[in-house]
Amino acid sequence: MKSDDKINPHSLNGSSEDDSIDANKRKFKRIKTKVSVKVEPVDVKQEADFVNLLTSDISAGGVYLQADPPLPEGTKVKLDIILPLDKLRPSKVSGHYLIKAKGKVLRRKKDGMAIIFYEDYQIYRYKEAKK
Repeated sequence: MKSDDKINPHSLNGSSEDDSIDANKRKFKRIKTKVSVKVEPVDVKQEADFVNLLTSDISAGGVYLQADPPLPEGTKVKLDIILPLDKLRPSKVSGHYLIKAKGKVLRRKKDGMAIIFYEDYQIYRYKEAKK
């Protein structure tokens, strides 16, 4: 795996607000998409060091992950998300972004959890290593 070309995190233009909040009041726009996320709990002992989950949506402020059971509210996590460019901006350009983020579980439901990103996350153009 190789990553370079750091990207401005706010180019995602997404949201992490509560689902019950009117979309017009959201700070960032959400993108409904299903992509794999490596989640590593920082302050909770799990059977494994990390788990792979799927997103329901993602924004510049956070992500909603499908999880059964979800982690407890307040759990700090590290996230690695590989997001295809066409999920952000449909175009003829192909490729992926690697999002490396830290955050915490803001809320949880029966089927998943909302994770808010801390502001120091990084986004890179992602290039797979050639075989």
